Amino acid sequence: MSQQAAVFLGALLLGVVLGCLYDFFRITRLAFVLPSLVVLVEDLLFFLFSSVILFSYLLRVSDGQVRVFILLGAVLGWAGYYFTLGRVVMAFSGAIIQFVKKVIGWVLRPVRWLWGLITQFRARLAQKAAAGGRKLKNGLKNRMSMMYNEKKRKKQLRAQQKAQAAARAEDGERTVGPMAKTAAKTKRKSSMDAVLKLLTLALLILLAVFLVRTSLSFAEMDRALEDVDAQIEQQKLVNKDMELTLRDSETYWERRARELDFAYPGEDVWVFDGADGN
Repeated sequence: MSQQAAVFLGALLLGVVLGCLYDFFRITRLAFVLPSLVVLVEDLLFFLFSSVILFSYLLRVSDGQVRVFILLGAVLGWAGYYFTLGRVVMAFSGAIIQFVKKVIGWVLRPVRWLWGLITQFRARLAQKAAAGGRKLKNGLKNRMSMMYNEKKRKKQLRAQQKAQAAARAEDGERTVGPMAKTAAKTKRKSSMDAVLKLLTLALLILLAVFLVRTSLSFAEMDRALEDVDAQIEQQKLVNKDMELTLRDSETYWERRARELDFAYPGEDVWVFDGADGN
């Protein structure tokens, strides 16, 4: 198997793994009713995580250079899982959710039992406190009667004021109409969704630009390293040629012979013995 085929199969497997991870989010959305904002944040986090994993794979197999066949392999792996095994998993998602709930219930059974004991203890304390409160209330009933009547009068006055304010507000709402209020609320919600979608799209574009620029930087560094390696190899060849040239010259061999204490006929050779040169 060639290296490119192995890299392509690795990208396929990576796409399948990312598809399994995305099914976790889909099953979670079936088990719990989540707001649209939470779903949007989950998709954004999944995209960021997938981008980091894919970029790490590119760094490992191609030194960060973006290869079309690697991206195609990851997309095909994800799509293949989504339309085959993903459908089977989602078909059994209800059974999976029930199984997980049963396991969680079994694990939390001791906690529920302990919470029941705590609740019973609190109920007994509340009954005793209520009995003591009734005794205290009977003792202070006459003393609190006048204060209660005064509070009742103030309460009735506040209730009348609230009723008048509510009547005025109701008259104002009738002029606006319930349809207009519903339309305004729907418009605000649509505007918020549009803003969130635009922000998500902007973040995705920025992330894509960052990945492309980083990949181009790595590619440029690779080309620079290749140029340096080529220069080093060329200099090695030059050095080798110079060494061969020196070996062919008489000066080189004469220097080598004198290092071995050889001399021309008729020359006197002086040998110095001792550290002081005598």
